[in-house]
Amino acid sequence: VMPKDSNKVLLVGCKEAFQSYQYDIFENVQKEYLYIPNKHAFSEYDAILRDILKHDKDTIIILMAGPTACVLASDLAYKGYLALDLGHIAKYYDYFKRDALAKSDNEMKDFYAPDE
Repeated sequence: VMPKDSNKVLLVGCKEAFQSYQYDIFENVQKEYLYIPNKHAFSEYDAILRDILKHDKDTIIILMAGPTACVLASDLAYKGYLALDLGHIAKYYDYFKRDALAKSDNEMKDFYAPDE
């Protein structure tokens, strides 16, 4: 269920990724960040979930947290939140805007490597 007239967005992902983007796909959104580990985020799952649950249910939760995002989206939906696992969307947008789409296999491996 889509929150009514929500203008609250929580972006959940690693700080290194958000700070490395030249172009922000969410530039026109009033947002807050919840930074999580860029590797092995699932080891902090309970703390991440607890931090997200501090937000109102009318907050749209956008997850960019690797495999952890899938489980978070399910648990949050069960609790009545709108949670979207958008994966690498911010990274794709930044690459597209910079006209830097990977051209080789090695560059693609780098693209999917954890943000550091």
